[in-house]
Amino acid sequence: MSYPATRTEQPTAGKETVMSDSPKPVREWRIGSVKTAVWKNGDKMSVTIEKSYKKEGTWEKTNTLFHDDVACAIKALEHAEEFLAR
Repeated sequence: MSYPATRTEQPTAGKETVMSDSPKPVREWRIGSVKTAVWKNGDKMSVTIEKSYKKEGTWEKTNTLFHDDVACAIKALEHAEEFLAR
């Protein structure tokens, strides 16, 4: 089963607005600052993992984890594995 892409408005120069297709994950989980997402790629599924953090007042994302993040990553990946095993 393929999931539809979402459409988001992207502002352009001037007052025009262009609609763009932006793929969304099939499912995602956030544990602490770590998020995993399951994506549909053709007839296969894939999993991404990222950590959010604040740097100088702006939210950033990374795939680098500190020791304190590992337990959250394990739990989030366990959720993804259980979802994929169904």
